[in-house]
Amino acid sequence: MIHDIKHPAWADLIKGKSDPEISSFSLKMKLNSLRDFYNNGFKKIDEAVNELHDFCNKYEKIYSSDLQKIFENKNTSI
Repeated sequence: MIHDIKHPAWADLIKGKSDPEISSFSLKMKLNSLRDFYNNGFKKIDEAVNELHDFCNKYEKIYSSDLQKIFENKNTSI
């Protein structure tokens, strides 16, 4: 199950506060793209988080090990 969209780890990923070793090339590219859009002012944080959350939700089975890494140190839920 994917963590709730309000979980702070999603925004931390976009802002670069959290940078776990992600093994999936496609997830790395998506995250880097969203970070660039956010950092350059083309997307607000909520838009970037929504897009990343939707992307991970769509491909949850493929990214399960990466999602586990992302949330292993942020296991508090909101």
